[in-house]
Amino acid sequence: MSGYMVKSWFGGTNGFYMVNCGTPEGARAEVDKLTGQTNAEALTVLSDDTLEHFHVQPGRPHLCFSTLPGNRGALGEVLSSAFGGEFDMG
Repeated sequence: MSGYMVKSWFGGTNGFYMVNCGTPEGARAEVDKLTGQTNAEALTVLSDDTLEHFHVQPGRPHLCFSTLPGNRGALGEVLSSAFGGEFDMG
């Protein structure tokens, strides 16, 4: 089963979640349930390898990172990340 990267606006930040769910509708619903919002957007498909690497379980959206809102659609500054030192962002 593949999954989706899902974005949701919650508490003044954009949260980006990996979701292990077979449909974009189901992935959005899981994040909306978690956040109590109704604005989740499925952005892209994630491979089984990615989901396995990050131990993303069905029914448990995995918060990857959150950002402050930017100007004119830019994502803005990364506030926190679950990736640790795995990815070099600089």
